[in-house]
Amino acid sequence: MSPMYGLLVAWGILTGILIILLIYRSTLTMHEDDSIFLNETESQMQKDQVEVLAKMRKITPILKVLGALSGGHDPGNCGGCSFIRG
Repeated sequence: MSPMYGLLVAWGILTGILIILLIYRSTLTMHEDDSIFLNETESQMQKDQVEVLAKMRKITPILKVLGALSGGHDPGNCGGCSFIRG
């Protein structure tokens, strides 16, 4: 197995995880309301919104890191491939 093949597999795995997390985030945002007018009887809606926002805050840094790794890894593969073959 060549080193380029290993890098390509690693990039594919990172990108696959990134895509799965982006889909998960989009399903979370479908459940998020922009504004809610709550009274005391609708406290469950408020708890649900707090949970959704907590999940969003938790997943956002992971998405940023995976996006940077995936985006930076692809040009590295192309540069390494041209260096090895060149």
